[in-house]
Amino acid sequence: MLVVKNYLDQKERKTMWESNKPSVKWFRLFRKRHPEIVFRKPQLLGKQRALITRKDILDWFDGFTSKIKLIDPTIFLEPERIYNCDESGFSLNALSGRILTYMSNNFVYQVGSEAKTLITALVCCSATGHYTWPMLIYPGTQFRGFRPWEVFENSFIGRSESGWINQDLFYEWVKQVFVPQTAHVKKPLLLLLDGHVSHQSVKTSALCDENGIQLHCLPPHSFHILQPLGVGVFKTMKCEWKKAVKRQNETEIVTNRTFAITFKDAYETTIARPLAEKAFRACGLYF
Repeated sequence: MLVVKNYLDQKERKTMWESNKPSVKWFRLFRKRHPEIVFRKPQLLGKQRALITRKDILDWFDGFTSKIKLIDPTIFLEPERIYNCDESGFSLNALSGRILTYMSNNFVYQVGSEAKTLITALVCCSATGHYTWPMLIYPGTQFRGFRPWEVFENSFIGRSESGWINQDLFYEWVKQVFVPQTAHVKKPLLLLLDGHVSHQSVKTSALCDENGIQLHCLPPHSFHILQPLGVGVFKTMKCEWKKAVKRQNETEIVTNRTFAITFKDAYETTIARPLAEKAFRACGLYF
């Protein structure tokens, strides 16, 4: 209603409302007249992501389509040849939503790990919904008494000091997972990804060239607009992750040892849905 008030003030229009601020009744009737207008909860948008403009996106699309058409224009007609990969961090302390309790209970708790650990998952899918094995990246230099690959067989396990991806890990994932699991796909194929330094190395570029894989970087700060995984997959996966953590919390907390089996639950539930196809279309990367 403040938007209406500000508009009226700017136009120097006087109304019967006090200080030009519409009444609650007016707002209720306005919504009744315009059922197409609904409430939506806004998503937090970082300052940098808010800086990307329509012109930035259109300029990127012009360059992108021109380059791919020179290589092989039929790629845009065959969605099974268009892939997207990206990473996201999953917290071991994913809090559940509100719970029912007695009014007298002013404080409610959820058991969790005291360590603020994030484990990175690299996910990759095509515009037809074909998912390659994900890569799980654990922080530290070695596994102590547990083997995550034994409980999540269809995954690639890596480690880094920080728990985030680096050039060596990305190269190994491309070599050991992406290349063999897309061997059946007509070449060249397109792999869209962000321009993070971990994705850009001479050896990875050479490996992709040898195997008919065209790497193409999305524009900076466009995760929420042009990244299919960001637009249509990770949100659902994070919701499923919270549910899986809640189920796990009924018996024990989620730790590095139990992360893989818990994440497997959330991951397999997510990829069983037709999210990827819709996300690629929403991003304008496949028509």
